[in-house]
Amino acid sequence: MSDDLVRECKELRKKLKDNRGHKFPPARPRIVPASTGSSSSSADAGTGSGSAQIAAAEKSSPLGDWTKYPECVRTKVCKLDKGQQWTKELLGQRLNVLRRVRWCLCCNEVCQVRSDKKMKWSDAEIIGDCHRKNTVKDNNGSAYPECNKTGAWKSGTHTREMKNQRASEIRKLQREIAKRVASASGQRKKKKVKK
Repeated sequence: MSDDLVRECKELRKKLKDNRGHKFPPARPRIVPASTGSSSSSADAGTGSGSAQIAAAEKSSPLGDWTKYPECVRTKVCKLDKGQQWTKELLGQRLNVLRRVRWCLCCNEVCQVRSDKKMKWSDAEIIGDCHRKNTVKDNNGSAYPECNKTGAWKSGTHTREMKNQRASEIRKLQREIAKRVASASGQRKKKKVKK
């Protein structure tokens, strides 16, 4: 630790006994050299919790524009092509799609996309000319968009079963990613021991 940081810690310890009027400084990001960053993060991913492993795997997978992913990953029901196998990249892409994309409850086409998985659905972009924001009076913005594919604006109801189905697929993908990250880090550790 640097001298400034040690001094700050000592001062903070004194003030914690009487913390009135103390404002905590903003956290400073830890700078890791690029050459050591990738090896340490992969080692952390193998020894950390499941969520840390998943986060590490998601960072390693390119999760950019979801429309450029293979079609099997972008569809409402994911089915790999014959002979195709799940890779870490495909798992990450499917997980990204499930977290950011909504399919219309009336026409089953993509109706809404979030730019980030943490964004509220009320702020998500509505896709297609046949979809519009739900006009229900008590709508908090999270309701599925209305669709006029049949000629009249209407919206289906997102049932508990549908929510559970999506959540179940997300959990399954997260477990599979965590398994692959753990086995990959285990193989790396074995190679280091052999050397």
